Amino acid sequence: IRKMMTYNPEERITATEAYNHPWVNNCAPIEVDPSQALEVLKNLKGFNGKAKLQKAAMMFIVTHLMTKQERDKLKEIFLALDKNADGKITYSELASGYSQFLGNAIADSRELKDVLEEVKANKNKGIKYSDFLIAAANKTKLLTLKNIRQAFDVFDVNKSGYILPSDVEMVLGAGKELDEEVWNKIVEEVDTNGDGKISYPEFESHMMKYLRSVSYTHLTLPTTPYV
Repeated sequence: IRKMMTYNPEERITATEAYNHPWVNNCAPIEVDPSQALEVLKNLKGFNGKAKLQKAAMMFIVTHLMTKQERDKLKEIFLALDKNADGKITYSELASGYSQFLGNAIADSRELKDVLEEVKANKNKGIKYSDFLIAAANKTKLLTLKNIRQAFDVFDVNKSGYILPSDVEMVLGAGKELDEEVWNKIVEEVDTNGDGKISYPEFESHMMKYLRSVSYTHLTLPTTPYV
């Protein structure tokens, strides 16, 4: 703040330097739009990181096909929830964060408790930022047929029209020494006809099934003021 108020313009920091200063990024309070926080809560319901190919496809869509503005909004909410700045949101941080954002009315709701139970059951003991982006993204908006096709093309490394275990290994296994059976099992999750490879119709069906499985609850903001 002193640097911003320096009389000599040559010594005064610019607006960009002030915005990117560590105090602003790490210490300044983060304001969260309650309606955006509510939307994220709805999308978090159904958090599941078990399906590896599905998760990887969603990560591609979120990082490459979601707009920067949309990612920035989710990042703001993640940073506001991650109180100790360790890169993941725990059960207690999610509970206290939503109590702060939306008041006790939402804190006592069945919907939040359902989300908390899913987070609590997560083996990683919290939600990492990459998982948060996938879980909190608006699936209805992102899982269009065009985006699903682009994700399929990323995994179809050899452009054969199919995703083979070797393709999955090339995309997900960089720098990892894992048994071939690992990649076979990932393909088996999606390979409905058992031919050992994933066609585009199988991939599309898998992603659309994921979309249908996501529960969008009809939450409303509390009418009482929140702090």
